[in-house]
Amino acid sequence: MICCNHVRMGRHPSRRHVSPDDAPIGRRIRARRRELGLTQANLASPEYTKSFISQLESGLADPSLDSLRFLSRRLETSLSMIAGDPADQRLAAVEGLLQWGREAMRTREANLARRVLETAVEMAAAAGPGGHQADAQLLLAEFETARGDLGRAAQILTQIMEPAARPGTLVAVRSSLAAGDLALRRGEHAAAGSSFREALGRLGKGARHPDLRARALLGLAAAMQKTGDLRQARRRAEAAGRLAAGAQLPELRGRAEVVVGQVALAAGAYDEARRLLRSACAMLDAAPDLRAQADAWIHLGRAALAAGDPREALHAAHTALERASALADEATAARARGVAGRALLRLDDPQAAATQLQAVVAELERSDELEDLVEAATDLAHYHGSRGDRELAERVGGVADRASRRLVGDGQAPATA
Repeated sequence: MICCNHVRMGRHPSRRHVSPDDAPIGRRIRARRRELGLTQANLASPEYTKSFISQLESGLADPSLDSLRFLSRRLETSLSMIAGDPADQRLAAVEGLLQWGREAMRTREANLARRVLETAVEMAAAAGPGGHQADAQLLLAEFETARGDLGRAAQILTQIMEPAARPGTLVAVRSSLAAGDLALRRGEHAAAGSSFREALGRLGKGARHPDLRARALLGLAAAMQKTGDLRQARRRAEAAGRLAAGAQLPELRGRAEVVVGQVALAAGAYDEARRLLRSACAMLDAAPDLRAQADAWIHLGRAALAAGDPREALHAAHTALERASALADEATAARARGVAGRALLRLDDPQAAATQLQAVVAELERSDELEDLVEAATDLAHYHGSRGDRELAERVGGVADRASRRLVGDGQAPATA
């Protein structure tokens, strides 16, 4: 069976038909099915269910672009014949752009993703109410947050008006998730926690939307970990992992293990952290999200360093750097180089490593990656101190101290690796 993410079970406000006969797409599907002598079960097999076809024909559900393509093949007709009028075709086109944008976001095509999502926003706005405008804006906000353009992400989120203001809607849930992710990137951990709790509250206690629930639990766990509440952070992350495993969402399960691994690392359980993060890397490497892969490998490198294994740390850092380079993500690349530099200080050529790490510290200062900055600057200061270069040791140590104070000021415990 196809997963529920491919099925648009809710109807857009502009397409809430007063009776089944007013459902144009459903009426065309039913007519063509009967013309071919197919039952609803015949038409649905093997990808969908008889119940879904019944809901489509009754106007109780809207098809996604994927299901429209499937139906056009099964009904031996064109997609445009099923989609029908220009308004319906515009909605199908926007859905296609959104799917394209999601795929581009998860791989290395950052410029393509931005162009596709901006086009989707424009087309959705032109389609009027129910034209996926909020969906397109949310995806664009998520993209800009991941790319580090936090100001633009915040601006986009403020443009999502009345759909997000209706409590209980999926748009409202996703708005809360996007706001939480943005607050995490800004270091506003209390605000992030509030946003993720709001998303969980909107979802209620039912079993629907396990992907959104797992994302909310993971975000809340990350916020709690940043503020030092390690016990509750682990509890939330493990709950997200169980939910993702039950719903067969391996990517979210991998991300959950990353968070549990981070918590174990912060608690000083280095061997457990390495085990969890190795497992997370294996799961995420089978998924298309290069950014999640890079993050997992960076944390594995940090755990390996804390456990006294610089060679594993160096391998993890190089793997993370490959992912970051493919993404053209300079901030993530700087974090990976920081782990690599710290590993090289403990290996063959510490003097050359110190020169490289000095440049990385400057990069991390510019990118505002405080946790990684504390670790890199602390190791570099220790190296200069061991060489008797007191002035350099004090200067770099000052960078580490300032970053550490900022972490504490943000409510985040200083790094332990």
